[in-house]
Amino acid sequence: MVNEIHVEYSNNQRKTYLNFEDIENYNDVIKINCDHCDLTKLPKLPCRLQILYCPYNQFTRLPPLPDSLQKLYCNNNQLDKLPNFPSGLQNLDCYNNKLTSLPPLPDSLLYINCSDNQLSELPNLPNSLLKLGCLKNQLTELQNLPNSLKELLCNNNQLTKLPPLPNSLQHLQCNNNQLTKLPKLPNSLENLDCDYNKLTLLPKLPKSLQQLYCDNNQLIRLPPLPKSLRNLNCSYNHLSFLPELSNSFDYLNFKNNNFITTLNNYDYLNSII
Repeated sequence: MVNEIHVEYSNNQRKTYLNFEDIENYNDVIKINCDHCDLTKLPKLPCRLQILYCPYNQFTRLPPLPDSLQKLYCNNNQLDKLPNFPSGLQNLDCYNNKLTSLPPLPDSLLYINCSDNQLSELPNLPNSLLKLGCLKNQLTELQNLPNSLKELLCNNNQLTKLPPLPNSLQHLQCNNNQLTKLPKLPNSLENLDCDYNKLTLLPKLPKSLQQLYCDNNQLIRLPPLPKSLRNLNCSYNHLSFLPELSNSFDYLNFKNNNFITTLNNYDYLNSII
């Protein structure tokens, strides 16, 4: 069964159609939603279109994108190439396709999720970017990160190092790579997932950090832990001792290490492992 096509007009009127040929006042359409419609091709897009939501179809290519487009959601298709992006594009969701490269990214872009493709490199990242999701690709390095970036999800690639991290970063997910060291961590960082790498040491941890997953590395010691930390998994490393621990953890896992000293407050710790 083919799903319906939902459109919204510039006068806020909403209508539903079974196919594109039936859409009335096509050039007044500002939003198209055609997910799960089993489509293989899109017609020429309306000149005033602001939002295109077309995931879960069978597209291999998209038509040229209108200059008015602000948000593009084309994930879960068969796309191997994307058209040039309009200068005002703010959101891009193109994950789970067959992309090997991306066009140049506009300066207006705030959010991009290009995960689960076949990308070996990324284009230059705009200074406006707040969130970058590029996990499950074939990336071996990342270029300079914009100062505005708050969230970086680059896990499950082939990264051997990371570039300097922006001071605005709050969430870093870089697990399942080939990292041997991490750059200096910004004071704003709240969540760090760096498990399943080749790390032997961690940099100084910021006072804002709430979650640290550093299991399945080659860590020989941990830096001092901030009092803000609530979740810690440091299992499957080469740790011989733990730094001073607070009694405010929600989750703690330190199994499969090489501890040679008795852990203080073990009864407490054992209750939350």
